[in-house]
Amino acid sequence: MPQELSLFFFSKKTRLLSLLHCICTHITEAAPKYLYHDCPNTTLFTPKSTYQTNLNTLLSSLSSVAATDADGFANATTGKNPLDCAYGLFLCRGDIAATACGDCVANASKEILSNCPKEKDSIIWYAECMLRYSNHNIFSVEQDAPAFVLMNVVNISSPSSFAQLLKDTTDELVERAASDGSGKRFAVKDADISSSKRLYTLAQCTPDLTSVECKACLQGAIKNLPIDKEGGRVLAPSCNRFELYQFYNETVFHGAPALAPTLAPPPAAVVAAPSSSTVRSKGAGVMSSGVLRTASNLLNVSSQRSNHQKINFCGTIHLSLIFFFFFFNFLSICTHITEAAPEYLHHDCPNTTLFTPKSTYQTNLNTLLSSLSSVAATDADGFANDTAGKNPLDRAYGLFLFRGDIAATACGDCVANASKEILSNCPKEKDSIIWYAECMLRYSNHSIFSVKQDAPAIVFMNVVNISSPSSFAQLLKDTTDELVESAASDGSGKRFAVKDADISSSKRLYTLAQCTPDLTSAECKACLQGAIKNLPIDKEGGRVLAPSCNVRFELYQFYNETVLHEAPAPAPTLAPPPAAVVAAPPPSSTVRSKGVRVMSSGVLCTAGVVFFLFPF
Repeated sequence: MPQELSLFFFSKKTRLLSLLHCICTHITEAAPKYLYHDCPNTTLFTPKSTYQTNLNTLLSSLSSVAATDADGFANATTGKNPLDCAYGLFLCRGDIAATACGDCVANASKEILSNCPKEKDSIIWYAECMLRYSNHNIFSVEQDAPAFVLMNVVNISSPSSFAQLLKDTTDELVERAASDGSGKRFAVKDADISSSKRLYTLAQCTPDLTSVECKACLQGAIKNLPIDKEGGRVLAPSCNRFELYQFYNETVFHGAPALAPTLAPPPAAVVAAPSSSTVRSKGAGVMSSGVLRTASNLLNVSSQRSNHQKINFCGTIHLSLIFFFFFFNFLSICTHITEAAPEYLHHDCPNTTLFTPKSTYQTNLNTLLSSLSSVAATDADGFANDTAGKNPLDRAYGLFLFRGDIAATACGDCVANASKEILSNCPKEKDSIIWYAECMLRYSNHSIFSVKQDAPAIVFMNVVNISSPSSFAQLLKDTTDELVESAASDGSGKRFAVKDADISSSKRLYTLAQCTPDLTSAECKACLQGAIKNLPIDKEGGRVLAPSCNVRFELYQFYNETVLHEAPAPAPTLAPPPAAVVAAPPPSSTVRSKGVRVMSSGVLCTAGVVFFLFPF
């Protein structure tokens, strides 16, 4: 992955990176956040072959280097025979602590073999690092495919002025990264959008690129940024991003710069001439917070090369990749086991109905969120609703839903985190919702209980096209039809179901569906059927998030079978509110309809580089 260009812009009210350190015997960090992987099956190796032995040695070597070296980048090769040589490299984001880099590369070394068990040419992206290997030399070779574009589904209110600001900011950002004196080819820059919003950008190239190559790669990537959206990024062997919240770690970035990576030069005898034929071109996948689109010719970089030092390898080309990573959270706990921080997905809070600071509604809302957090921390049901306030004009209604395959202990953490973040993201709005990979939390000034609501809807999709769309579409329909019936009639009361099916002898389809348990079976079925209509049936993955239900499919297992196979918990028991405070469901006019938002984030057209991944 030659370089990384990440541009984000974030609201001042949004807290991005939480770096929690505890002063104990040592610090525990959250597990690396997987984004996406790519491993075309055009070139396979035989199990127990010499190439596999060399590959295992290579990954072990890279993991060892990452664990003991603070450079954040290294490349290496293993094998004497050019036909069996394995070439690999890793790049950690420039604002990541050295310890987190080692953990990420070690995790990536295991997961890439799990996701790509027989492929000779593979790449995997995490929020904190990128790892890649191949059977041909990939060093100092600019590569623009496969490429994945992630974008925020929200449109910029003033596109013309923002486009100019983004251009001016990224122009300077590119110059800084290309001429980075630390040798990391890394830079960040922010700028004022308005009195209440700032633009945050990040760019990075692999250090084995020349300044000219880095600049060319980043400029090419910037051309594919969604300049009319509130955030975006590209993952490729070249990529980038921008958002309305700060996503990089200033604590690490403002520390003393590490020394430039020192790469050992290869023996002259093993240097091979670069070959353009080794660079695959698959086009770019566009993802937003909802769905993805494909784009071609993402980057057109210079083919000039210059001499660079590199670790022992069998060929001579350096492949430099640019990549972008999502923000990450460090969570440390000293006395007991640490779980990864909940993974934020999206929030929605229209400013059509606002409350006054220190008003009765705000007091009721704070009471409501505290109550929901307490219930989530002590109850294993995974769903609850509640109200706060006696006067209907100031009453707050709220609920949370936890994903059905997640352990109960994680539910409390997610709802507690959501209760804080929703107030940070939606400080004055009476009607708000926030989604995490693990849970959903929403509240309103009108009753939202037992009311089917399918908007706003956020769609995530994988950028990779299905090879046999017609047969896959039928399989997906048959599988989700049964999935909907299972969820709607779920005897545990959770309105949750998963189902998998064979696509071929080597691929399986995995699906998941869930409704809020306060819906009837018919309402749940209707909600899921509506959501399924928005799934990207020609892609390798997708998901739809709505207030009352969510559905997702992937070509890899993303749900927790261990929890699913445990004895089902009893149906959630919801304490009815006092008759005096129960409000009739609002008329249909109170249910906002915004249509479906497509996000691709690599995988979502608002899908992320990975569906954008997809927590639900």
